[in-house]
Amino acid sequence: MQHGYQAAWLAAIRDARRHALIAAFTFDLQEVVQALVRARKRHVDVRVLLDSGQARSGQARKCLP
Repeated sequence: MQHGYQAAWLAAIRDARRHALIAAFTFDLQEVVQALVRARKRHVDVRVLLDSGQARSGQARKCLP
C-alpha cells in the first residue's frame, strides 16, 4: 500500500540529478529506500534526516540496506 506522499517522493527521487534530501519523523518505506539506493548509484547526493528517537528504533533500521 502506498502512502499519499510516497508517489511524490518516488517521482522526486527518480528525477533527482544532484541531491535527494528527505526529512521525516518516521521512515519505513522499503520502496523509497530502494529508490534512494538507485539514486546513489547514479551519483546523487542522498541524505535522510529522521527524528532521533525514531532513527534508533528497530522499524527505521529494518528498512536500511
